[in-house]
Amino acid sequence: STTGCGYTNGGTFSAISKTSAELKTKSTFTNSGWDFTEETINGTNDYWIIDATKNNGYPYLSWQSYTVTWDGTAWSPSTPTASDNVIINGNYSDAGITCNDLTINSGFQVTFSSNVSVGGNLLVKTGATLINEGTITVTGTTTVQQAVTGTGDATPDGRFWYVSSPVSGAKSSSIKTGSTRLWYYDEPAHAYSEIDNGTTDLTVGKGYVCRVGVDQNLAYQGTLNDGDINLSLSREGTTDEKRGYNLIGNPYLSYMDWEAAYGSINRQNISSTVWVRTENNGTMVFTTYNAVSKTGTLDMTKNIAPMQGFWVKVEGDGNSGALTFTNAMRGHESGIIKSDEEKELVRLTVSNGKNSDEAVAVFAEGASNGYDTFDSPKMSNNNADIPEIYMTAGKERV
Repeated sequence: STTGCGYTNGGTFSAISKTSAELKTKSTFTNSGWDFTEETINGTNDYWIIDATKNNGYPYLSWQSYTVTWDGTAWSPSTPTASDNVIINGNYSDAGITCNDLTINSGFQVTFSSNVSVGGNLLVKTGATLINEGTITVTGTTTVQQAVTGTGDATPDGRFWYVSSPVSGAKSSSIKTGSTRLWYYDEPAHAYSEIDNGTTDLTVGKGYVCRVGVDQNLAYQGTLNDGDINLSLSREGTTDEKRGYNLIGNPYLSYMDWEAAYGSINRQNISSTVWVRTENNGTMVFTTYNAVSKTGTLDMTKNIAPMQGFWVKVEGDGNSGALTFTNAMRGHESGIIKSDEEKELVRLTVSNGKNSDEAVAVFAEGASNGYDTFDSPKMSNNNADIPEIYMTAGKERV
């Protein structure tokens, strides 16, 4: 047998002998006045819990945390409770949870169909995607990682990363650490502007460009973006060839469907095309997707990656633009198809053996001989070492 706790009764110290099985039975303790009722005392959850899967089946206090893991098929050792630290280590699509700390490991797709309550901290590691159909409430700190590569140490000289914050309330210090350089694009000035501090607010839905000296994880901290994200975009001037181009970004922790975004009733004066600046064999190039033609260059699809900065264009001198992103546009990459529409097209590709460029001619009902929404303006790399190919629609290079 196992000896239980002593107690004082009328000044006499007594001990009660209990078996291990009895010490793992809730009534043993409730019959002696132990409190298993959920309550908060002095701001702390303070009550007894008994669970056969934790603490070897013996009682423990609610503030004592245990680790519960989702492996892609089941919880181990048991379904999470409010005091548990949870690690999601596999794809998950089910009801929301209540827990202490929550960590979503790299590369997994998570969909919560109802509310999530995190009493501690939330960490989403690089490459994970997250969709919430209820509300996610985090008492502690929310951190979202994004892996970027860099070279040059104190003088970064690697690729440029086009990024966007997945949280509101983040500061430029989420990106700008050490020797990192950080810019945004100022459309009215038709030029990049550098952020040289760590205290600037990162605007939700805005795109940024960074260049880092060493491989690292960016760490955005704030409140996860959720619901409608409304953007007001500009087109200033009448002569600069870059007028109307705005660098924005996917604000969600999931892929975003550009065709759905372009089809929004809240869109005003926005071109059907998005441009993504990316790396190809060590050189920065543009890829393009047109929401009306439903066609992309260099294997680009309608799915904008999480935290991806990208370009849109306000059409027509003197106009301003508007665009709204919504939760309905979100999806995991494997759950969003390129397009279910059959198209007749011709792809024309040029290459110098290292870098390539592509132009696509789509045969579509409703398209005109002149420039229209089926056409995508050509974004030039302005680099003589990169071959480029384009066609014309009216006076426009496309």
